[in-house]
Amino acid sequence: MERISSFKRLTGAGSDEFERVELFISCQNLKKMDTFSESDPSVRFYVRNKNGTFEEKGRTETVENNRHPIFIQTFVVDYYFERNQTLLFEVWDEDAGNKFKYIGEVTVSLSLIHISEPTRQAEISYAVFCLKKKTHKTYSYL
Repeated sequence: MERISSFKRLTGAGSDEFERVELFISCQNLKKMDTFSESDPSVRFYVRNKNGTFEEKGRTETVENNRHPIFIQTFVVDYYFERNQTLLFEVWDEDAGNKFKYIGEVTVSLSLIHISEPTRQAEISYAVFCLKKKTHKTYSYL
């Protein structure tokens, strides 16, 4: 689940208006990836560039032994009105020796997160997206 806060209207370069959006990340019911313990998940955050490729913007910390993590690391993005801004969240399980196993991912338009609070009166609104494996089989929620 992503929780969004800090909707402050700012003026960007030129006449583009944007709002700065802070994304708070948590997951629920992640797949158990380890034999003798729960998963040790972390999230990698990407934004699609103008050339169509995804650029990594940050990573959360790893939460050990937890299939329902609430991450401390947040991500701040500028939401530009009337622009398509695609975000990618990948969830990985970290093992000993700094090795990672892929759990799943979700790709979503920032505008879907931004409009998830219809009244826009609260500082924090919530958006829930289904996490999928590359085979598009549903496993959990981000």
